[in-house]
Amino acid sequence: MEKTLTPNGNSLALTIERPLLKALGITKKTVLKITTDGRRLLVEPIRIDPAAKAHELSALGQLDAYRMLYTLVHHLGMSQQHFAQVSPRRKHFVGLLGVLQAQLELDEADLLTVERLNVCRTMLAKGGTWENAIAEALRVRPGAPT
Repeated sequence: MEKTLTPNGNSLALTIERPLLKALGITKKTVLKITTDGRRLLVEPIRIDPAAKAHELSALGQLDAYRMLYTLVHHLGMSQQHFAQVSPRRKHFVGLLGVLQAQLELDEADLLTVERLNVCRTMLAKGGTWENAIAEALRVRPGAPT
């Protein structure tokens, strides 16, 4: 199968037809691992064992976490101050964006931050304020990572 890339914002996108997606069990929420051998792109779905990764992101994939953080910043007005209130370690969301974009493994502090941010997103989607959303996130996911 030969394909061409399609412009998508400042990037290029590769469209994968539905029959191939179905055959590989890929959905829009599937995280894909993209590597290269220097000549080719290799794209494969990442299969996460739910038992081994149950605590990670509460079923929220890293790609979804990246999109969520992007939405909080660009569409829901999250400031550095808001972020610092829910992050036990990082004071700037740019660091977490980088980790999520590179799909590096998240440590416990970043996992806690992502879970808290997901609570904030849910509260804001229901019409809540940042102040209430942060308070709820800290109530639902208290403490620091072990």
